Amino acid sequence: MKTLLSVLAISAMISCKVGDKWAEYSKPTFMGNSDKAYLELTDSAVINVPEKHFNSFQNCQIYKDSLLYAVSWSDPQRLSLYNMNSKSFMYDIVLDRNTSSVMSIENYAVVSEDSIFFSSYPATGLMLVDSKGRRLDIWTANDMKISPGMEPELANGYAFSTGSYLENFQYDKKNKLIYTVLSPGSAYDEFGSDDVKRHGIYNLATHKWEKIMAPYEGVLKYKGDNIYFYDMHHPYQIVLNNLMYVTYPVDHRVYIYDIDTGEPIREKEISPSCATQFDRPMDPILATDKELNRLRRNTAYYGPLYYHPDAWCFSRFYNLKAVKGKEYERAIVIYDMDFNIVYEKTFEFNEIPRIVPADDGLIIIRTDPMDPDTFTLVRYKIRWK
Repeated sequence: MKTLLSVLAISAMISCKVGDKWAEYSKPTFMGNSDKAYLELTDSAVINVPEKHFNSFQNCQIYKDSLLYAVSWSDPQRLSLYNMNSKSFMYDIVLDRNTSSVMSIENYAVVSEDSIFFSSYPATGLMLVDSKGRRLDIWTANDMKISPGMEPELANGYAFSTGSYLENFQYDKKNKLIYTVLSPGSAYDEFGSDDVKRHGIYNLATHKWEKIMAPYEGVLKYKGDNIYFYDMHHPYQIVLNNLMYVTYPVDHRVYIYDIDTGEPIREKEISPSCATQFDRPMDPILATDKELNRLRRNTAYYGPLYYHPDAWCFSRFYNLKAVKGKEYERAIVIYDMDFNIVYEKTFEFNEIPRIVPADDGLIIIRTDPMDPDTFTLVRYKIRWK
């Protein structure tokens, strides 16, 4: 009996410690705003979509600050290209699911107008196509196997994380490397196991994973066996030079890694003044689809960290916690290169519903539910005072 009581006491102490760590990371600590930058509205245009196309996009990328690549929720095998300078549609890249293994476009990376990478799912792989959708190269599931020694949970099956369709994998042209967030089992991680390394570096030339690194930190590390809605489990990442910057939808910090060693070198609290403590994850026994969806709708949520090379800064958005009787709100936060906040502004969500990062600022895409034939494209440039 004494032994049992000792075990229970130790268990309680561990639970308390974990709970305290979760509370520590889930509560924001605003460090101040220097107000050194601002967003300047530089252009706005209504763009027509072609017949039999859709104007609601789930995943967008900008190439050379002038070409918008967009995938619609309702047509997930068609990548449409729009010229932002001429404000017009250019052409489509349509993937054949029978020859490409891409059931729907979830992750892609534009290398040039004639070279675009796509991830495949449910069979995990990569494909490179030209502007007409013709296959240039392919890396199959066998090419992309992960050994148990690198990460046993991913060796049993994995996919490229969807990241709420807010972020795609990154291509390093010089070194022929793919940097990507990985999700155990499938592209939709419902459980968010805290001990799985989730960030991979794949060598396209050797057909080998060079490194699998970085399990959860912060809020997700200390949530225990409890769960959030699946897309709250998916990390974000961006690689610059030899550093990987990792952030999370439900965490106020940025975690910085040396990609040569795979080791963490720094973490920093970067929450805006409007940030609040995150809601607790749910006991899996009580986590019905209805309750998880409610948690997702009502809990504060960060977007990915974006890098703007022309403005020499980072940004991300923050969806404020839902307040009954009030419109949903979203803040834009801009950081200098050391992650000091230099700008913060809160908007009504419908003002900035779809954000796409550009080299010098942000592109906002708006749609009118009463007008399915157009969308509005708004350019904001980041300026320094």
